[in-house]
Amino acid sequence: MMSLRIVIVEDEFQIRHGMIHSLPWVEHDCRVVGEAADGLTGCNVIASLRPDIVISDIKMPRMDGLEMIEKTRNLYDYAAILLTGYNEFEFAKRACHIGVSEYLLKPIDEDDLFQAIESIRKKRMQIVSAMLASRYKENDSALIRLPNHSISTTITQAISYIEQHYHERFSQSMLADELKISVSTLSSAFKEETGYTLHEYLTRYRLIQAVRLLHSDELRVYEIGQSVGFPNYRYFCSVFRKYFQCAPTDYLKKK
Repeated sequence: MMSLRIVIVEDEFQIRHGMIHSLPWVEHDCRVVGEAADGLTGCNVIASLRPDIVISDIKMPRMDGLEMIEKTRNLYDYAAILLTGYNEFEFAKRACHIGVSEYLLKPIDEDDLFQAIESIRKKRMQIVSAMLASRYKENDSALIRLPNHSISTTITQAISYIEQHYHERFSQSMLADELKISVSTLSSAFKEETGYTLHEYLTRYRLIQAVRLLHSDELRVYEIGQSVGFPNYRYFCSVFRKYFQCAPTDYLKKK
């Protein structure tokens, strides 16, 4: 399971750094990747780091937590945990309408916090797994069959990157840099969660797109390989034959 990437937004220095340095994040497969002392700075940190979860106080200088969440949540698709005092319950009710996943009373109870995080993890992974399963169910090539278990947010982001850039030349290190993790972590997690190496998944996805183009008759056969990311026609034919036991020119005849 990949670590969830956390950003903490809290104007009180002692509370913020107490949470960052005292809580057992690693034990719960979490990593604090950023912090901010007010909502305005928080907006910039969220935009830069693209966390999985933002834990935020409500009342802060320059911009409060609710406004920060309203401005950023739909743009960067994170889950929000709101920290609230007893006299701020009305704020907490408003939070429900802007997509806050959980809200916790201060002072924070460690068990309550990590229970909220695990609840978010479970919901997000269920959504991701359902989305990916439905995405490939109807594909006639059946080259990609994802496992039934949940897939982490980071690996989902890796898959989305592949789907957007499959026609380009890119390396594992470029993808790892995009996701802000190491190449070794990305490689091992991708294999563990999907059952494919990154290279194999990319190859299979490119072939799925090649088959789609063969059916659509949008391009000549010799143009298809290059359009889906294979460097030359000879290599495209070699890979295609390995997976389909025929040349691209003969594929539709077999169907």
